[in-house]
Amino acid sequence: QIAAVMGAATDAGRQFYKRYEAIPDSGFAWRASFQMTLVETVISVFIGGVILWSLFAQSGAGLQVSSLMMLIVPLFIFMFAVSWVAKRYVFRSSARHAEKAHLKKLEKSSTVFE
Repeated sequence: QIAAVMGAATDAGRQFYKRYEAIPDSGFAWRASFQMTLVETVISVFIGGVILWSLFAQSGAGLQVSSLMMLIVPLFIFMFAVSWVAKRYVFRSSARHAEKAHLKKLEKSSTVFE
């Protein structure tokens, strides 16, 4: 799942530069990465909930829910924070990379016609 999410953040950075021909400022990058992380979180919670429901239904609730939640909630918060920061970095760096590629392309095309 992390590869797909980081791939989407990379594409979002490239598309941002392609559309606006600018690198997103820090505040925008934080907001965009937060929104991407929220979408990822909703999908992950839904899938995780279905898996946990399936496990509890099959095991007859042999595991205690409170002890399981004491493990899952801190792990979930940690993963959310790491994902948010990673997406922000990937989003901005891919926009920077798109800018460098665009500038190289312009430089190359201008030297051809001289």
